[in-house]
Amino acid sequence: SPADGEKMTGLKRRSRALLVFKQNHIYRVFTINSTDPDPTIMRGTYSNESIVEAKDGIYYHHPSGFYKYVDGPEQEEISRPIIDIIQAIPRSSYENITGWADADHVNWSIGDITLDGISYTNLVCRRTISTKLWTVYSYPFEFRSSVLYDDGTDLFQLIGDSDGSVSKFDVGNDDNGTAIFYDMVTHPMYFTENKHLKKTLTKLATIHENAHATVISYQIDSDNQKKTNNAWTPIGSLSKDIYEVLSLNAQNFVRIRFRISGSNSGTPIIFRHFEALDLTVSESE
Repeated sequence: SPADGEKMTGLKRRSRALLVFKQNHIYRVFTINSTDPDPTIMRGTYSNESIVEAKDGIYYHHPSGFYKYVDGPEQEEISRPIIDIIQAIPRSSYENITGWADADHVNWSIGDITLDGISYTNLVCRRTISTKLWTVYSYPFEFRSSVLYDDGTDLFQLIGDSDGSVSKFDVGNDDNGTAIFYDMVTHPMYFTENKHLKKTLTKLATIHENAHATVISYQIDSDNQKKTNNAWTPIGSLSKDIYEVLSLNAQNFVRIRFRISGSNSGTPIIFRHFEALDLTVSESE
């Protein structure tokens, strides 16, 4: 179908057909004399490297999202939970999106994005196949290629990055010599059964392991009303083992959420939970 103005961008063998990807279509070649005369699948890919064969099927990236191939005109869209990230991927990154899979995950390297005024670099979106949950990671380099390597003893996922290095993926306690950055935001916490009550919190306990220099911040309702996700108030950095009490001044809120962030290149941190120590509750206005 050369009249559609699109070039072929990828090939993938399927049990019943060879899949020929264009930017916005997929054609199926059944035999040399039998193909789809017209495109029946209206979403293709810009990147051959984004096409991934996992244990339960074939996945690929299209500007509108990540999809799982099904043998029919409508493909299964799997990326609605991270649609804000999908929409933030710049057009210049489409051809460079790279995917790979392991026993229970599908990963895609999507490059740099800006979301709600915050810049994120070298992102990798990971979907867990068994639970259908998404996790997002940031790395020091952008991954551009991947291959499963057999050294005769073990199978390793090798990753080639934009700096020209080749590394084993998800092995070790640093990113090719760079400390691993982490950033986690909790769900909103109410601390009371009657969620409408106003609270004031001045002391917070943390339970953790190997979390020295981790920065703790908080965000309350009034911060959310400003419509700026950057409105985080720092509490301080962790300096003790296992248990630490921090002082803060969160006043007149209904709900609060916490953020932990930092970097680590040694023993991985384990963060257990927060505990409110000095909480005052009053009736909501």
